[in-house]
Amino acid sequence: MDEGIELAEAVVTRLNSLAWSQAFTATRVYDLTAKVKDDSITHVNVAMIEEDCEIASRGSTDNEIAVNIAVRRKCDVNSNDIPDAMMALIKEFKDIFLGERLETATLGGAFCHAIARKPAYFPEHMRMWGQFTGLITLRFTLSLAMP
Repeated sequence: MDEGIELAEAVVTRLNSLAWSQAFTATRVYDLTAKVKDDSITHVNVAMIEEDCEIASRGSTDNEIAVNIAVRRKCDVNSNDIPDAMMALIKEFKDIFLGERLETATLGGAFCHAIARKPAYFPEHMRMWGQFTGLITLRFTLSLAMP
């Protein structure tokens, strides 16, 4: 399996293993910005978005893999209640993942060394669809043996 996909699956597993302030079931997808249909469900989706790889030594590579977590939910554009709750949920993700090492079946440990929120959310989704879409990027480092 592709290392980025395997790491995204590990993030999904970790998200689904913990209790959060909002109820959800995380899934791995390829489109993190799709319109949601259900008014009352918090959607949490994960996708691998970027990978950089360089030779570290004769026998190994250093990989940096970026994984996005998107939080989406229908909201009233005239109220901050749902957007505030979704931003708080994203902060919970930040607090859990930064500095964490995720173990995967074949990759060993991937260390989350950085987190970004660029953009923190998509205002155009609120205007077009009445939907909050927030985003957090987790950056992992991973050393792998060369094939």
